[in-house]
Amino acid sequence: MLRHCDGALIIGDNALKISPDEYEVLDLARAWIDWQGLPFVFALWACPADSGMRGDLVSLIGEAKAWGLGRRDEIARIYARRLGLAREFLAGYLAHNINYEFGPRHIEGLSRYYELSANSRKGESQPPSASSSPDFAPCDSNRRSPAVGRISWRDADLRGSGRPGS
Repeated sequence: MLRHCDGALIIGDNALKISPDEYEVLDLARAWIDWQGLPFVFALWACPADSGMRGDLVSLIGEAKAWGLGRRDEIARIYARRLGLAREFLAGYLAHNINYEFGPRHIEGLSRYYELSANSRKGESQPPSASSSPDFAPCDSNRRSPAVGRISWRDADLRGSGRPGS
């Protein structure tokens, strides 16, 4: 795609294959963190606040999270073969570039994103009031950070780690 277009948004496995030496790469999470000083939330598990299965869902997601975190090396090994990338690069990516938590700062970052998005659609330049942004809360009865996944790139330098073009 990049050989035929001026630019593209590449996500997932294909993004891991992009060489920063061959293409100009903008790390969206890094740009957000530099601009807003808040984590960028790419994905999360959510459930309705009034869901009758809320506790069961939180427990199940917590188990899935623990299971996956305990198998990062195995996942890196399998995907290294599948993607043609170095196992060490993928293991480091899973350990240092993905943040699996969703706490108050993540909620603040997500709320800020929604505020800016709403302003952009309205053509406003001033931030809206706090009451105009969606409410987010950890999905458990104790109001603690739930066992959910959030994908975000951290400060790790991926060059020299088996990434193509490094």
